[in-house]
Amino acid sequence: MKNNPQGERVTITTIFAMGVAHAMEKNRRLIGRLPFGNFKISKHPRLTVLVDKEGGKDLIPITVTEPGFLSITELAHELNKKITNARTG
Repeated sequence: MKNNPQGERVTITTIFAMGVAHAMEKNRRLIGRLPFGNFKISKHPRLTVLVDKEGGKDLIPITVTEPGFLSITELAHELNKKITNARTG
């Protein structure tokens, strides 16, 4: 895909993650955990995306906190930064 004016590469993964982030934000009361069998609404929803490492031999979880408040370029920047760090680190 083409780069946007800010220089962040927006991929199909970014677009899909943005759609999931918006769905999470609209249904925020349904996002939570079940500690000891009681549902607790998450104060800070997180979105995790699995990305490949070494040509698909391994998957790395990349997590973004509160993705519903980010624009698509901000989400792309956050994902790209974390993916680069995970793949090189």
